[in-house]
Amino acid sequence: MKDHELRLLIKRYLDGTCSDAEREFVENRLQSLYRREEGTIEEESEVKKGIYQSVRKMARSKPVSTGRNFMGDKKLWFKIAASLLILMGISTFLYFHYPIRTEQGEQSMEWLAERTDWGQKSMVRLSDGSRVYLNSGSSIKFIKDFTHSKVRMVELEGEAFFEVTENPQKPFVIKTSNVTTKVLGTSFNIKSYTPESSITVAVRTGEVEVRSISKEGETRSLNLKPNQKATYSYSEQTMELGQVTDESYIDWKNDIIRFENSTLTEVAEILDRWYGVHIELDNQTLGNCRITANYKEAKLSVVLESLKYAIKGMDYEFVDEKKILFTGKCGN
Repeated sequence: MKDHELRLLIKRYLDGTCSDAEREFVENRLQSLYRREEGTIEEESEVKKGIYQSVRKMARSKPVSTGRNFMGDKKLWFKIAASLLILMGISTFLYFHYPIRTEQGEQSMEWLAERTDWGQKSMVRLSDGSRVYLNSGSSIKFIKDFTHSKVRMVELEGEAFFEVTENPQKPFVIKTSNVTTKVLGTSFNIKSYTPESSITVAVRTGEVEVRSISKEGETRSLNLKPNQKATYSYSEQTMELGQVTDESYIDWKNDIIRFENSTLTEVAEILDRWYGVHIELDNQTLGNCRITANYKEAKLSVVLESLKYAIKGMDYEFVDEKKILFTGKCGN
């Protein structure tokens, strides 16, 4: 969730106009700060400590008419913490309360950002020689120079494949919305698109540590080895260990589109991201059509004609340069 989206959500929470699901979302995240659980990585604990101390200071400056104990009143704590984030701004708060620890003491480091639009991919080389391959519709923020930082920190939205230069004395940490991944030197893929229901970390070489916070505010950690993956569910706020049977999870990096008994609805979503277009279906039945196919470095026109040939009764038309309408029905 982006900064402005989170800010609007917290405002609705404070106004009492958010839905039950939105209220649960906000309070689950504030709950993790309230509990101040141990065992998180150093940087995450520092964020919680900073918010915790600031909320206590803010609470002391405002008398509470109820006379209730500040830390004993969880709802009061939530309200003050949410207000603090709104007043200061989420990014501003983290900037002042979340300094990167350096070998010369605490100071703010310079951050850079790279992003790709839908239909684009790129490769970013970091100061330590690590490479980050960004999939379409993705973005990363990273410290410009890791020389004086004790942690090589990167923030990711979307999907990326990492080839991390080994450095046992300086862990490489990737933060996504609800999951933190920590490595020393390895290659792996992280998929964390905002609209999707899960975050997936899949390891190709080396080992990584993946951490998440449950809805009860408890931290869970998984150590992944090659051909293993961790899947975090947004709805359940749980993380499960699984196996990777092939390298199809990095097909996007190798310019391969792979449909395995995929519905046309799923196909449309993939093509939207791959080519930077918007595809609509003119009827729900058409979305249930299924197809299995692979394409390597294929043009959009080739894929569309192939779909039309494979799914008898299906057709398509360009509404404009970037908008495509799938029509017809399944005849196969």
